[in-house]
Amino acid sequence: MKTSNVIDTVVVINMLLLCALLTVGCSDKGSSAAKYDTHSYQQPGGKIYLFEQGMPDTIAASLNSRSSLATQYRKDGTHSLAWEYQPESTLTFTQPVGYKPFVANEKDQSQSTFSGWIYNSQPQKQKLKFVFGTDNTEQAWFDINLDFTGWRQLLIPFKDMQGIAVEGMNFFQVQAPPSIKAGTFYFDQLMLSIPVDPRWPTRDEVVPYVNLASDTAPNRHWLALYRYNQFLQDPNRSYQDQQIESSAIKAIKTQLDDLVMVNQQQADLTAIAKTYASYELKQQGDVITGKALLNKNRLKVFLDKGVNKGLLDQQAFDTLFDGVTLRSYGEFMLKLAIAMQQTPADAHKQELADMYLKLTRYALDQGYTSGSGLGTAHHMGYSVRALSRAHFISRDLLEENELLADVSDMMAWFSATGRIYRPQSEMTNFNADVMNTQLRGMLYSILLQPDEEKQAAWLKQFSFWLSKSVTTSHGLGGGFKPDGSIFHHAQHYPAYAKGAVKGLTPVVEVLAHSPYAVSPSAHQLIKQAVAMTEVYSNDRLTLMSLAGRHPDGKQEIDLSPFQHMAMAGSPDGKQAIDTDMAASYLRLMPKLDKFGRFLQKNGFKAEASPSGNWAMNFANLSIQRRDGWVAAARGFSRYLVGNESYANANRYGRYINYGQLEIMKEDGSQRAFSHDGWNWNRWPGTTALQLPFEQLQAKLRNVDAFSGLEEMLMSAQSYSGALSDGGNGMFAIKLQGHSKYDASFAANKSVFFFDNRIIALGSGIKTQDGILTLRFSVTVRFSA
Repeated sequence: MKTSNVIDTVVVINMLLLCALLTVGCSDKGSSAAKYDTHSYQQPGGKIYLFEQGMPDTIAASLNSRSSLATQYRKDGTHSLAWEYQPESTLTFTQPVGYKPFVANEKDQSQSTFSGWIYNSQPQKQKLKFVFGTDNTEQAWFDINLDFTGWRQLLIPFKDMQGIAVEGMNFFQVQAPPSIKAGTFYFDQLMLSIPVDPRWPTRDEVVPYVNLASDTAPNRHWLALYRYNQFLQDPNRSYQDQQIESSAIKAIKTQLDDLVMVNQQQADLTAIAKTYASYELKQQGDVITGKALLNKNRLKVFLDKGVNKGLLDQQAFDTLFDGVTLRSYGEFMLKLAIAMQQTPADAHKQELADMYLKLTRYALDQGYTSGSGLGTAHHMGYSVRALSRAHFISRDLLEENELLADVSDMMAWFSATGRIYRPQSEMTNFNADVMNTQLRGMLYSILLQPDEEKQAAWLKQFSFWLSKSVTTSHGLGGGFKPDGSIFHHAQHYPAYAKGAVKGLTPVVEVLAHSPYAVSPSAHQLIKQAVAMTEVYSNDRLTLMSLAGRHPDGKQEIDLSPFQHMAMAGSPDGKQAIDTDMAASYLRLMPKLDKFGRFLQKNGFKAEASPSGNWAMNFANLSIQRRDGWVAAARGFSRYLVGNESYANANRYGRYINYGQLEIMKEDGSQRAFSHDGWNWNRWPGTTALQLPFEQLQAKLRNVDAFSGLEEMLMSAQSYSGALSDGGNGMFAIKLQGHSKYDASFAANKSVFFFDNRIIALGSGIKTQDGILTLRFSVTVRFSA
């Protein structure tokens, strides 16, 4: 391991002279740890530098540089730390670093991580070095690329640094390289070591070596931004001679505009002006600064799982969280964009345009730009959905003001549009989160590309990737299964499927009837999945056995996918409007809306209520429907999970799929389930141990660095599933408890569906503990 004397005799003398000249305050790092100031660096909330209570006396700039408090750029409160540097300057923090090596456990996998924001006003082909060590010895370090402007978040696990971090490290130092141009860096929210979930740190163009495992991890759809962008920006790809379908692309853009603007209320200009003022924007040269734009996902390190609760006192919490979240910013930008579309060409429209442009430049400077991972980009899709729509319908304004390239690249980066050029061998499975939150952003970013040849090529590849992803879903991987199941978290999951098809089907519609339409087989799979949402629900409410970790009785399907798939036409392209989807929409819509009236006007009629039997074996589900009612039995096996429990959700839902047999009438309000006062031991139709609630509660463990604090239990038995002849069917399961709780518990269960009769059988029920009571129960509120 490389070591060096980070403070030699000359530097010590210079630091002492500097202490005499400046009011900064500093310490001789060569001294013993006992002489360190142990309080001044602990600004509000512990070991976090917010620079809101003066200059900490743990900080010292080398003689050829200067540190001071600044107000022009900051990431919280009113101040940041400005470091005016020269080549080979150093900025030293003399204090205990707080690094702690990871100790394996079953509750939390968080690992010591450096966190902070840095502002750069002049991009350079240089690297800045960050060093940690003990006394005169460097022990761990990392570099950052300086080819950027604006704010960048650093979230660097010590395990991803060079060298070897050790407990007891007592200094941190920023080192400027010899060939750097003199300038000023600004720092804020510095935390030398803080526990962070190892799944979250996101590599980007500033720190491309961070968390390389995220490129292939289960959360890669959020975090593999750098890798996907490399695919997108491949310098060897040529777009010359690319055929441009101008009229088709124009029609797609028009339809997308209409989707954004449909049913929008008239904008409240007074409210818009008030919200705009709250951003406190200021023009500083070519830069727009303002209130902190927050990456709420990164701030979760202070909220999730409690590992950092207590680090922040109230003042620090208020300071750190006093800003505007990216999601609320995007929603406001969408309001602004819609207002511009609604406002005629007068003074108000120009005023709105000025607001929009300043807010766009402000966000780019805040670090919400291409190449920036924001420390962590996990679940970023939810934060940028509205913003991508706003920028799409404002594309002409952005182009006129030379912002279109920056904005389209930003959208392509955060939507991970580059996944369209992944190797085909990786185009397996389709993540529901992508469909729900990123898919339209991907399409918008493609259609905003200033280069028409590139735009056409990307659109063609987008259609290929989309078709391939829809039609390829292996094993427990996400996406569409042959029985109409939509998988997420290794199971059929309507709570996620709802958002997935709601995000996907508008894209299918706008691409339909064009050279960029999805393949017929992909179209058919999507149609089937949408159609099955009608089968496993009644009165829009989905079956309780499909609730996952959301057993609140309120989970329901959405009707907009039926509309979009109707307008996408039939999979074979022979029908301009799909008859099946239109008929389903008319049945499900309780009160005819504008689209329903359009269908009726064109001769479409509502279908009858579905009748028959369906075996959804990817969902481990059997469904019987007659005369408006639905009955369903569900189980689990060694291949399919039986429950999903999180720290904050479904802590008592272990038995939800122990052969649950639910019967629902057409009126969903008459379902047997009622969240308030529910006995979580007694799901209808289940055979289960009757436990005190303290024993039934999930004992959550976090056993690896790839999954969270959750429980998704399987069985040791493989026998569980359904058979159907289309009219009637059966379900059977060899039930066994999980070894985490009681593997001795077992039962054989079967359910037979004959028209309006249901025969449920149970045998071989056993457990080692004879004291516990076993129940077989079915609860309904009506007689079929």
